[in-house]
Amino acid sequence: MRRLKSVCAGLVAVAIAVAGCGPSAPNSPGSAAKRGDSITSPLYVADGDRVTGFGVVVSDGRETRMCAGPAGNPEGGPVTYPAALCPDGVPLRRFSTSDLIQVGSVQAGNASVSGVWRQGGVDVESQSARGEPEPPEPIVSDTSKVPCPEPSGGWSDARSFPQEDYPAAVLKLRDQHPDDDIGGAVLAPTEQERVLGFAAADADAARRIRDVLTPTYGTSICVVVSPYTIADYRRAARGARHVYQVGEREFAQELTMVVRWFAVVVDGEVQAALDQLPAGLVRLQSILKPTVARGG
Repeated sequence: MRRLKSVCAGLVAVAIAVAGCGPSAPNSPGSAAKRGDSITSPLYVADGDRVTGFGVVVSDGRETRMCAGPAGNPEGGPVTYPAALCPDGVPLRRFSTSDLIQVGSVQAGNASVSGVWRQGGVDVESQSARGEPEPPEPIVSDTSKVPCPEPSGGWSDARSFPQEDYPAAVLKLRDQHPDDDIGGAVLAPTEQERVLGFAAADADAARRIRDVLTPTYGTSICVVVSPYTIADYRRAARGARHVYQVGEREFAQELTMVVRWFAVVVDGEVQAALDQLPAGLVRLQSILKPTVARGG
């Protein structure tokens, strides 16, 4: 399973998605987030379900697997395919490898498949070398919402907000207290105002974060306690079988950081891993999808 670097929004929504940085709702203890065991993903695939998907297929001559999202090169250069059979992939039965190309000791290429999910693999009924890649589902973030009361003197003027000091402040914070912050962002309650927002691992961490950042940012700081704990994020970072990429933390809204899982398929193992995490922490993207999605 690979790690996927986070997607940062622009100057206003500078989401710092690095291990140890994050946000959430005010005064919400991490233990309060409910587990996801009663929520079945609409992407969940059960035995006998019809599925369809477009991604990278790799074959070693003995087994063929759907391995990851479709390969491509946005700059127009050569496409790079895996040179080995993927450990997190899904077996494709009755798949013709005639359109795959030789890559080292394996054959690989992009392919669309449709078929039936049975016993941990797909019985392929139709396939094509063509397909449309699906962009990641956008994570809605509203940087105008500041989950802290406005100070009596108001928030910092955007023109004087020390934006350039942000990286140094974050490094100083993590050097002194590496497990205190879950994530952060520069918030903009109005076009003229800026606020430095952080989510803390707990109330003591919130106090330490304020102590470090107040000399630079004064009262234009909003620090809240994350609904998810450091332990939750570490469990999420491990992913699950059939999860081929785990994203870094991404800023959602009101200083909440979420993690994206890119899965080949959401089967019982992936669903069981989700059930061990707080609801809402993981956002799922899947290659193989049921043709009839479940409610959830």
